[in-house]
Amino acid sequence: MERNERLTTLRILNGLTQDLLSTKSGLPRGSISIWEKGNNAPSHDAVPKLSAALNVPSGYLMYGSPPLDAAVWQPMVPAPRHLPTLAKELANNMAGFCEENQITRFAWYQGDDGRVIFLGKADKPFSFLLLQKPELDGCMSKALETLEEHVIEGSDLTLPLQIGFLEEMDAEHLMRFVRLVQNSNLEVDGDGITTEFLKAKQNLGLTSDSESKSFATNAYIHMRTVLEELQKPAKWRPSTLNPRYPTLIENESAIFESLFEVCKQKSLIWTGELNEELADMVRKYLKAHGYKEKK
Repeated sequence: MERNERLTTLRILNGLTQDLLSTKSGLPRGSISIWEKGNNAPSHDAVPKLSAALNVPSGYLMYGSPPLDAAVWQPMVPAPRHLPTLAKELANNMAGFCEENQITRFAWYQGDDGRVIFLGKADKPFSFLLLQKPELDGCMSKALETLEEHVIEGSDLTLPLQIGFLEEMDAEHLMRFVRLVQNSNLEVDGDGITTEFLKAKQNLGLTSDSESKSFATNAYIHMRTVLEELQKPAKWRPSTLNPRYPTLIENESAIFESLFEVCKQKSLIWTGELNEELADMVRKYLKAHGYKEKK
């Protein structure tokens, strides 16, 4: 991949026009245009400013080495008249960009607000997250098509690979991406990504044991929290303990199992925060079975 192609690709992936990159880096727009055409190279003083604006090391920007390790990108939607140019630039550069960053795996799914694309390496299948808005479906589809016919040098893998590697991503991997997204100030809902991704995995039958445990934790935490706020029925008689969750007695276990199924259906994994919808559901259910608000 040539230096000018790398600069253009990084600018697009980071959601920047040449004008915005100029503002962010403090460098003249005319110079950026010249560099992207390959007519000249950025000066020694300009390289650190460009690298900082594009969130990459200077060595990678100039020489493509060492490869990037992880990133979250969200390309900007340009004016309609600029879409053909954007599509052409992505189609021309995406395969080379993946090759020099040792990206040999990708998978994507269509969410309500766009496409979520995972790009990964052989040993790190979830290295990069690309968030693409619906308006760029055509542009990104052409870019992904170039990957289908491109053979990564030094590897016997040909893209695209089967979507099966999604089953390797558990809730821990997913939350890592959510944190990356939140820290990058992108216009995206981290919880939305979590829910949409888990729904996609459930539709494929790929929900893992770790995620099932997370669903159970979510249900259990909500149960315990709401129970502490309510008063047990006057004629309450503790009976057999639930061996799965020994602090819940048998009467509460039935409620818990129902709640667990709701968590699975709604793909609500435990993120450390209570979900108001579930909490209200538990509260209503318990009150219908004789619990009352504490005085």
